[in-house]
Amino acid sequence: MAKSNSKVFYKGHHHDFLVLAESSGQYEKYIHQQNDPKQANTIPISDVIAGQVKIFTTENGRGSEGVLHEASKFELENEFGKGKHVDEIVEHILKEGDLKSGGVNASRKSWSSTNDSHGAGFQS
Repeated sequence: MAKSNSKVFYKGHHHDFLVLAESSGQYEKYIHQQNDPKQANTIPISDVIAGQVKIFTTENGRGSEGVLHEASKFELENEFGKGKHVDEIVEHILKEGDLKSGGVNASRKSWSSTNDSHGAGFQS
């Protein structure tokens, strides 16, 4: 069965950004430990993020749906300021973003038929 990751969506001033979380459970644990001073930073970001630490945005730069591509350095600097390390930005997105569960499934193809009836007057 294909693994379904979760998205953490951050609505920015200029662009919207997403990071892929390993699971909603890991993300919730991370957020809970960030709010508890005794547990702060006990869960590393690498345990929360699915795969490599990457920040994504959509083709048009807004929303959490659609084709994702890796955010450019310019887009990140424009939103978060110059000199920020990717890990700092990811941490900000995790803390300030919203979880969108089950929205990413990279290994499953899904599509719908656009012309089941073949239109009016179709004869086979």
